[in-house]
Amino acid sequence: MSDLIEKKLSYIFSSDPNRGAFAVSADGSSFSVNLNYPLAIPRMAKYCTIELHSASIWYVTPNISITLQNNLFYFNDGIQPRVIQIEDGLYNLEQLVQTLALNSTNLVPALALPFEQLFQIVGDNPTQKVVITFLTAGTSIDFASPNNVASILGFDPQILTSPPTTVFGDNVAQFNQTNQYYIQSDLVHSGIPVNSNQSNVLGVVYIDVPPGELINFQPQTPLIINADELIGGSRTGFRFSLTNEDGVPQATNTEYWSFIITIRYFIKT
Repeated sequence: MSDLIEKKLSYIFSSDPNRGAFAVSADGSSFSVNLNYPLAIPRMAKYCTIELHSASIWYVTPNISITLQNNLFYFNDGIQPRVIQIEDGLYNLEQLVQTLALNSTNLVPALALPFEQLFQIVGDNPTQKVVITFLTAGTSIDFASPNNVASILGFDPQILTSPPTTVFGDNVAQFNQTNQYYIQSDLVHSGIPVNSNQSNVLGVVYIDVPPGELINFQPQTPLIINADELIGGSRTGFRFSLTNEDGVPQATNTEYWSFIITIRYFIKT
């Protein structure tokens, strides 16, 4: 009776061009690699699988950007209409309000009063909604104009004026535009299924760090992906992509991301 011997092949893939990545997308979410030696699984192999062992991804994917079409804040300071363009970035509410106040000092002509004396914008923890308080008569906020921040703040398209002095968001604030990262690849076509849909997802990376920090993902029990389609074949070129749970490419803000996979198969002796 013949025995089965397990064989393993491990690879580190990185989006860093200095480490061999090429055709890196402008937003850093996808890249290609060419191996020096082909990935070749013998045709007599059995039970070929892939596991994602670890991933390193900087949590810097913007939740406000030109691409997302949500980077403008329109308001009236009681004298004239104004607009502030917000730099692409990953913001929480406090950081966004600070950015608005800072950028408002560059408006020409200058505001009638400092931004902080026009509006108070805070979060209400029990409801997870944003609360806007008008501090000066005659001011307004325009959430109806194009590419504004209304959706991330939880407001429907509208123009807010006072009275009332204090207004709660229509919806829960949406600063968490990305809840999970998916690593996808053309390495296999039968990755981890998403509900009833077959996909080429190699792994799901959970975000467990504050914005701006490095995710070091190391699952205790890696998910096992069937890779029998690799048996008997030989390939050197692969492409990898970083998306969110909706399949939308995730910008990396010039940071590189990497991961380690292991391919296992068995050979009869």
